[in-house]
Amino acid sequence: MAGSFSNFFGGGKPKRSVPKPPDIARIRQAREPTAGSREAHMAHLQQVQHSVDVAMTPERRELIRRAMEVQRARSKILDDLNDENKRKLYALAIKTLLREDAAD
Repeated sequence: MAGSFSNFFGGGKPKRSVPKPPDIARIRQAREPTAGSREAHMAHLQQVQHSVDVAMTPERRELIRRAMEVQRARSKILDDLNDENKRKLYALAIKTLLREDAAD
């Protein structure tokens, strides 16, 4: 009994617990998708692609294309401004929006 107390209070050498190395094979196996999960994933991707194809009519594609062109053009205008003018423009836009909200 005295020996156990001396170990507890620092009289003996402390036992070190060494962590067990990870099981690499098990980790690799967990990362690799199974054939069933791959098939399920591919089926889900095909379903999503089909729903996108149904929702994206030619008119909608053209509308989105034009909207992106407008967005790029507006972005180029702002790219030419220096930081101070960007801050001023931002403040002006916020004030204008707040006035519109107050009027409604």
